[in-house]
Amino acid sequence: MTAAPGRTPPPTASTTPARWRFPVFLLAVFVIAAVVGAYLDWTWWEVYNGVVITLGAAGLLVAAVVLLVPRRSRPVGLVLGAAAIGLIVGQNLGPSRSPLTVVEGTVALSLTSPVAAEGTAPATCTLSEDGRELSVSGDPNLRLAILASDPNAPSDVDQRAFVGAFVTVGDRWEPLARRDDLAEVSFLVGSAAAGAGETWMVSDGTSFLDLAWDPAGGSVAFDGLVPDSRHADAPVAPSDPIDLAGTMTWTCRPS
Repeated sequence: MTAAPGRTPPPTASTTPARWRFPVFLLAVFVIAAVVGAYLDWTWWEVYNGVVITLGAAGLLVAAVVLLVPRRSRPVGLVLGAAAIGLIVGQNLGPSRSPLTVVEGTVALSLTSPVAAEGTAPATCTLSEDGRELSVSGDPNLRLAILASDPNAPSDVDQRAFVGAFVTVGDRWEPLARRDDLAEVSFLVGSAAAGAGETWMVSDGTSFLDLAWDPAGGSVAFDGLVPDSRHADAPVAPSDPIDLAGTMTWTCRPS
């Protein structure tokens, strides 16, 4: 149909939206990248992982600048630029983890299974400033007589097992938490025998945990631990599971 003389024909329904289609797409790329940047920064809270995000965004930004020079590749360059800026914005303006404080401490272990045994060792406590997250790592050189002795071993060989005791609270340490309370107790048990394997035991949703703690220390009674499959590919082959039960207590001393 021909427009009447002196009148401008109205834009067609398909022409006007097309003008905004690409800018809206760029905005969507920016928003998605910002969400991804914030999520990665929250999940990869370690400093070195934050650097990885920054380097990835910088790489995208460099590629975007290169692609903006030729006219044909400018749309791709704009998309990469929106993604790079979105990652940086999300990483820096998204929610941040509470800062951590690392102090020295001690851990004491009192086992009732597989045998009665007690011992203490140095520990490292990592505490969040908001008081909601905790990580205690006991020195794995704690020695306890909880494994069967080798009757053929020399009499001067200490056959007590090496035991590392660990407790964490918060999804910072275990993003795919096994329990609703975000608490986890785990142990590394290694035999003193040459060539022997190691055993990792950990709490899961069916384990019994009775936990109480504050920044100065705490305790957890535990039972019903299960083999920790996360260490199935460790260089040292896993040994048979050990039915560990008892109580772990710890103290954290500010320096």
